[in-house]
Amino acid sequence: VTGVQTCALPIYQIRVHMAYIGHPVAGDPVYGPKKVITQLHGQCLHAGLIGFIHPRTGEYMEFEAPLPPYFTDFVKTLHAEDE
Repeated sequence: VTGVQTCALPIYQIRVHMAYIGHPVAGDPVYGPKKVITQLHGQCLHAGLIGFIHPRTGEYMEFEAPLPPYFTDFVKTLHAEDE
């Protein structure tokens, strides 16, 4: 699990870059690890906090979203393997 700060990159570019630097996104069948983790119901790529300036009002807006359950369950299994 890593924190990555991006600036308006399309998701596929993030996935390609992470794979290129040797940290492929778990659950990514295209750019992810050769052995795709099949028990995931999506990719382990999530924007927990996103903010932008509204194009019409000029107001800064910010939104938070918790990790989906499949993601938190996967992280728990990783932590369990470390113990």
